[in-house]
Amino acid sequence: MTHVLLFGEAKALAGVSQVTVFLSSSQCLPRDIVNALCTAVPVLQPLLESKTCMLAINHEYVSLDDDRLVDVENAEIAFIPPIGGG
Repeated sequence: MTHVLLFGEAKALAGVSQVTVFLSSSQCLPRDIVNALCTAVPVLQPLLESKTCMLAINHEYVSLDDDRLVDVENAEIAFIPPIGGG
């Protein structure tokens, strides 16, 4: 069980600022976190498919396509959609 913080449009769509996701291992790929997030909160699927969203793990951005394993045990994970403005 891992907690993912939601920001911006993701937070608005989900209606919560944090989601609990279930991962099969304490080490996983970023895309595994994204897949678990889609399962937990299907309304986020369009944001995730846009490929403009980012994950931050312990305050470091991680590409959703990164092939390095991430240690999610006791990690702070944040899902950050694109931010508009000007």
